[in-house]
Amino acid sequence: MAPVKRPRSCNHSSTASSSSTGHTSKKGGKLKKGEEDFRNHLFKILKEIYVDTGITRQAMDVVNTLINYLFRTVASEASGIMVSSNRTTLTANDIQNAVRRVLPGELQKHAVSEGTKAVVKFKSFYKQE
Repeated sequence: MAPVKRPRSCNHSSTASSSSTGHTSKKGGKLKKGEEDFRNHLFKILKEIYVDTGITRQAMDVVNTLINYLFRTVASEASGIMVSSNRTTLTANDIQNAVRRVLPGELQKHAVSEGTKAVVKFKSFYKQE
């Protein structure tokens, strides 16, 4: 008996969901295992800043790929910093130093500033409890 071919249920919007399991790209290929999908988050941020502006699926795929690349690059650099310091715990300072090594000029300054703000906010949230 021949296998039954089922139609793909493709309910992708330009925002796609944040889970990486079972997602397909524009051409139907699956995301790499362990690769995150930031499309939902990116779309929410876009709408916060530019309410009337949209983004095509192809453009969202490009931005998602860029974010994943930056994440992997900063994470591997931070891991190298941690290992070279003979430590087994990754700290916020390791991430900050990795960002300083990976990103250029003005982008580096903004990233470090936003990261510092996020860490302060996170710490103050947990001190209240």
